Amino acid sequence: MKYISAFNDTILILQQVSHADEGTCYFHLSFNEVITIFLSVAGIGIAIYQFIRQMKKNRDEQILANRKNWYLTVIVVPQLESINQFYHSLIDKLISDIQSLNNSNPNGLVELSQMQADGKDEINAFFDHLQSLVKSYDIDLSQRLSEIVLDLEDCVTIILSDCYFNINSFSPTEIRRKLLLNKKNIIALLYTGIVNR
Repeated sequence: MKYISAFNDTILILQQVSHADEGTCYFHLSFNEVITIFLSVAGIGIAIYQFIRQMKKNRDEQILANRKNWYLTVIVVPQLESINQFYHSLIDKLISDIQSLNNSNPNGLVELSQMQADGKDEINAFFDHLQSLVKSYDIDLSQRLSEIVLDLEDCVTIILSDCYFNINSFSPTEIRRKLLLNKKNIIALLYTGIVNR
């Protein structure tokens, strides 16, 4: 009996479906349901957009962190010891040159010119390599480094000239202070490459 009743119900449903108009829609959505679906789709779209944006931001930050780490480990840290040694030897050489100029003969002007040229060559030879490394990381930073190197050249040249022509006499402590101030500027500039990027 149950089976006959279920069979009869199925036949009734099929008859109603077969007699229904073909243009009639069986899905009716209310305005609230349409708004709910729209907001759900918009929410999913916004979530996907936020996810993609955050992934791009994280990737960019990781690239920048890797670049800064490379700059620090390849350019700055390995150069610090050689910069210290260079300034130490430059200070010793400058003090020695000044003593030599004070004891010079009448041809001291030629000796002064040679000392100034040698000082510039020595400075340029040392900093050429460092400047090319820094330039591979940041051109603007390399240009600012070049200005500090030129200041060092000027400082050495002026100290030698002033001592030779008795314009000003520098004690070894003053010479050390002037050159170490320049070294401080160079090291500070190298570290700004990490902070300012």
